[in-house]
Amino acid sequence: MQTIVILCLWFAASVVSLPPAKFNHAYTGSLTIRYIDPYEIHKECRGFLTSQARIMACAKVRSDFLECTILVPNVTSGVITKPQQERLIKHELGHCNGWLSDHLGGIFTEYYQWMTMSQAG
Repeated sequence: MQTIVILCLWFAASVVSLPPAKFNHAYTGSLTIRYIDPYEIHKECRGFLTSQARIMACAKVRSDFLECTILVPNVTSGVITKPQQERLIKHELGHCNGWLSDHLGGIFTEYYQWMTMSQAG
């Protein structure tokens, strides 16, 4: 069984970077995008949680990069808008394509003020 590498995006109020051109392209492996409640994302991706941060999305990437699952909040949760969700997916697709969690070379173009989990519920 191959190791799963989990790369997460976490923030309470943060800039969501886009991947550099090298990783900003369609994913060629098997891709699953799960649109779920933010609390579920928090539970499934919390291995990377820091005390001052909330996890908003993550990508679970197989070590050979042939399979990737992205977890993002559903729009109906009220935590994010559709454009914010699309930006998170684009960010996480970069991780599916091999962009490391250090976000080196990320392109910062927009700022979002994210609601806290207490505001979402």
